[in-house]
Amino acid sequence: MPSETYRPGRQARIEVDEKIGEISFFDNKTNEFLANHKIAIGVIGKLIKLPKNMDRYKICKYDELKREVLTGFGENPIAKSFIEKIIEKYPRYVRDQLRIIKKSQDIYGEEKLLEALNYCTEHDLFSATDFRDALEYFKIEAPVHQKIINIKIPDKYSAVVAQTRNISIYSKTMGVIS
Repeated sequence: MPSETYRPGRQARIEVDEKIGEISFFDNKTNEFLANHKIAIGVIGKLIKLPKNMDRYKICKYDELKREVLTGFGENPIAKSFIEKIIEKYPRYVRDQLRIIKKSQDIYGEEKLLEALNYCTEHDLFSATDFRDALEYFKIEAPVHQKIINIKIPDKYSAVVAQTRNISIYSKTMGVIS
């Protein structure tokens, strides 16, 4: 059983696909996918480890992930073009790029997603990290509407007046001559 998926009492189901040379591990109770390995030819009794970033190596159909991301944009034609350019630019890291976009879609609403998408395409920024950064920027730029509340100051403090000074006093203190 892959070490990072072990829990006391968990029983795993193991499926071997000799055609593609892989072995897959599933939780026997929930059918949750745990991990998969390439079958190591000629290795008997040796520990075969998964890389540290196991999420990257979980079974994830590329076409399925791409479809989920496009659906997250509401099948927008600009999104399709954006994703195609990312695939063209980062062929080795397509899954990583799509996962970053998918995570962003889980966090932000459709309005912000489309705003960031338009910004990225207008500025030729074709990467998932640029897209995520644009989302963060637009989140910060969004005006925060604050409700103004009138607070009544207690009578005992109403006689207190803050002292005011001429700005030149502060300039002299700081060593700035005006």
